[in-house]
Amino acid sequence: MKPAPVSETTLSLADFQHQASALLNGIASSKEPVVITQDGCAVAVLVSPSDYADLREQLRFVQAVKDGLNDVEHGRLLSEEALEQALNGAKMDCHCCSGSCCHSRLHCRR
Repeated sequence: MKPAPVSETTLSLADFQHQASALLNGIASSKEPVVITQDGCAVAVLVSPSDYADLREQLRFVQAVKDGLNDVEHGRLLSEEALEQALNGAKMDCHCCSGSCCHSRLHCRR
């Protein structure tokens, strides 16, 4: 199991249960995650809905970058003209997959 994330607020499950209402009321204003442990191991992290949304957006961004780097590594590239055609909905020839077009939303629409 991974070590508990660094946080000023780390509580056992029992302590969390006793303080749940106050913690939930204060989580949005404190901006500090609460690490909940069970038997000394982190089992959950409580964050505000806005912080969770930010984390999800960051994760989507990082995944998009990884996907883009993977496309470059495998030669799945488009010229500027091909990109414009794809974004404008025009059909185009797919040079990297011989028309199978299974790996990118920006390939031809055959």
